[in-house]
Amino acid sequence: MENLHIPWTQRYRPRHLSEVAGNKESIQTLKEWLSSWNKKPPKKKAALLHGPAGTGKTVTAEAISRDLEL
Repeated sequence: MENLHIPWTQRYRPRHLSEVAGNKESIQTLKEWLSSWNKKPPKKKAALLHGPAGTGKTVTAEAISRDLEL
């Protein structure tokens, strides 16, 4: 019963990219950029996620790292 003490926003946050709503095109671009590192370092060596608070930047970064096992 330890899950009762986890805030709702953390307990039900998306854990995988398939669970993240919206911004599908941006998520696909980020995923392709991260995957390109397997071949050689890309020309652009940094990604900047920007937007208002609560739009899913951190959740997306956590989910994509979990899905790509980074």
